[in-house]
Amino acid sequence: MNADPNEIHFDCPNCKRPMSGDKALLGEMLNCPDCNEPFWPVPRKLEPKPEPAKTEVRLECPKCHHKCFVEKKGMLHEFVTCPDCGAAFSPVPSLAQPTNTGGLHSQAQFVAPLDLKSRCEKIRRNAHVLSGIGGFFSVIGLVVGVFSVIALKSGEDATDGFITSAAMIGVGLWFYLVGQVVHIRANTEK
Repeated sequence: MNADPNEIHFDCPNCKRPMSGDKALLGEMLNCPDCNEPFWPVPRKLEPKPEPAKTEVRLECPKCHHKCFVEKKGMLHEFVTCPDCGAAFSPVPSLAQPTNTGGLHSQAQFVAPLDLKSRCEKIRRNAHVLSGIGGFFSVIGLVVGVFSVIALKSGEDATDGFITSAAMIGVGLWFYLVGQVVHIRANTEK
């Protein structure tokens, strides 16, 4: 839509009715057609156009430290090539601690992030490990309990054995419970 350069847009200061007309109206007193109040037309200030969203991201080459710009859709690629030295590096910096390179300065390592599926699989493996540890403690507790019952039947004092058995089974159940909570987290990861 092309605006006429000789046209102005203004509002009634009383009722705020939007109006437009020729620039020649600027020096004249007008009456509002709605509220019939007299006023001097003041051109409406043009609202600034919103800045377009940035489509580029600034990155630093880990090899030559050249600052380069990459389009946001380029961030989806596995590697970005430095326009200065030609080195290929990941556009997503790792959250790992920077490594020391000869004591002069530190440089962040660039590695691609784990995708959601592999992150969930890693969490599930941790859950299985915790559940396995829980099962191990429970089995040891049951074995100690069985030997305590045998010792009790033969007339020996088995109090310490039963306490140890109960403690081992309790620790096993706690590990199993934590493993199940971690497994639930893996299934609800977004």
